[in-house]
Amino acid sequence: MKGILARERQRADTYRILADCYYPPDEKLLSRLNDLGDETAPLLSELVKCVRGPEGLQALTLDHTRLFVGPYALLAPPYGSIYLEDGRFMGESTAAVQELYRQEGLKPIAKDAPDHVAVELEFMHFLILRLIDAMGSSDAEQMSRYRQKARSFLRSHLGEWIPEFTENVEKHARTSFYRTLGQATRVFVAEDMKSFDGTLHPPDDETKLASAGQGTMRKASL
Repeated sequence: MKGILARERQRADTYRILADCYYPPDEKLLSRLNDLGDETAPLLSELVKCVRGPEGLQALTLDHTRLFVGPYALLAPPYGSIYLEDGRFMGESTAAVQELYRQEGLKPIAKDAPDHVAVELEFMHFLILRLIDAMGSSDAEQMSRYRQKARSFLRSHLGEWIPEFTENVEKHARTSFYRTLGQATRVFVAEDMKSFDGTLHPPDDETKLASAGQGTMRKASL
């Protein structure tokens, strides 16, 4: 059980760190990446190597602006609707994502669109944390609910546009950090989609965990 929970926590942490990397870089982000330990997912360890390399905060800030902010044409627009709706910004897919957040009682900060890559990655982080909470309480119904929500969100939203988006990031980035970030995001999201389908991990891991927890509670009651 500890192994299953540790794996899920690493998944949640990876989503959060990737999300942070798509916000404007600052010393706090670089320090956090530098402090990641040996337990870091392999994909993130490559980002750590970039941070410890010769590229400084100024170079990263300039590259981030070129790729995701402008002021001219965006080289890698970080919004899902651009890819899902043929270049349309804040379209129907954006409203659909916002409704999913609302259903979970979440209200994204208005500093960016609801389908910004960082916000969608943070939402996956949130869903997996809820899945972990359900595992900890052996709540099979909630485990199934949040597993399905995460799987559905990947298949209908994030996983649909990440490949094209990250291809743009890798193609246009001038720093190794953002090239590596694009590759890491694409690979991680693709692998996570497989994991929710049971390709990379046994599909009944959570069921086993719930059964084990319920068995422990029954023994305690006796």
